Amino acid sequence: MNGLDGFRLAARDALFLDFDGTLAEIGPDPDAITLPPATSRHLEALARRLDGALAVLSGRDLRDLARRTPAGVWRAGGHGLEVVAPGAPLPPAPDGAPAPLLTALEPARTTEGVRIEVKGPVAAVHFRAAPSAAAHCRQAAEAALRACPGYRLQEGKMIVELKPEGADKGRALRRLAGRDPFAGRRPVMLGDDATDEDAMRAALELGGIAVKVGPGDSVADLRAPDPAAVRAWLAREAAGGRGRNPPPPHPPVPAGCPRTARNPEVSMWLTVDIVTFQFRMLRDCPRVDTRPRRAGRPEHRPLPRPGPERFPSDPTTRQADPGKTAGRMESRRSPSLHRACQALRARRSRRVAKAGSAIRARQRSSRPVA
Repeated sequence: MNGLDGFRLAARDALFLDFDGTLAEIGPDPDAITLPPATSRHLEALARRLDGALAVLSGRDLRDLARRTPAGVWRAGGHGLEVVAPGAPLPPAPDGAPAPLLTALEPARTTEGVRIEVKGPVAAVHFRAAPSAAAHCRQAAEAALRACPGYRLQEGKMIVELKPEGADKGRALRRLAGRDPFAGRRPVMLGDDATDEDAMRAALELGGIAVKVGPGDSVADLRAPDPAAVRAWLAREAAGGRGRNPPPPHPPVPAGCPRTARNPEVSMWLTVDIVTFQFRMLRDCPRVDTRPRRAGRPEHRPLPRPGPERFPSDPTTRQADPGKTAGRMESRRSPSLHRACQALRARRSRRVAKAGSAIRARQRSSRPVA
């Protein structure tokens, strides 16, 4: 099930995206993974629509990430250790991982299919090409962790990473959410791996939305099946998303129920229309003389209707034609009918206001909240 099918970005949202496994498929060789050119264009178009509030958070080194993503978006590499704004020059490369840590990882390098990647101060052990070596790679990573205080171990999809304590996508998202152009916006985080769960949790705590890409347990409230679905969603949003979330479908109603029960909004507006019709009937129907019948007079005689000729706007005309005064007095509504019309007007106003409030509340409730 693709939860992105019914989700639309609002104008005041801030979008955060993982790279590997979210924007691009994971492969056996991390260096061979690239982003389709169309997706790069969609990211830049969407960043313009969100006034620049779009960032790619990745565990890759910032310089490696910059080669694979467009320059018109924010990029955070090394799990948030380094951040570069759109169009800004890249900072110099930081110091690499400590030598004791790399020495402790050497036993894993001897296993066929295992690859050790150094991403600045972060070291990653990839065993996607040798799934049977997972336990051996983890043992080597734990030995490296004991050799380097201040580092922590993070497991992912066919990967074990050793990174400094401050390298955390959740902290990176919080830092970005507190600065322009992300400040004051609802964070929307898309990720696929255990390293993205910290960022998803941070987005939810800030009142935002989290989207899990692929299978697996997650704190996210929405799901996407694969990176292809994410890229298709980005294309739709870049092509002119309306910035609104469509209301959820109405619950199923038994076939025997009337049509108004299938749509409460239609039912409310039908009620308003009926009240309006009743009011107009009372307003426009000919007034009938209901005085007791006398000999030589018809039982029902319509009274003269008020009109412009019966209510001249010029006071001198009324004074000059006092004969019309009796007709005007005769055409006035009775007090009881006047009160009934006032009651109908008040009831119609209340029902219209209630229907509008219900529709606005329904639209507000359709926006996903944490």
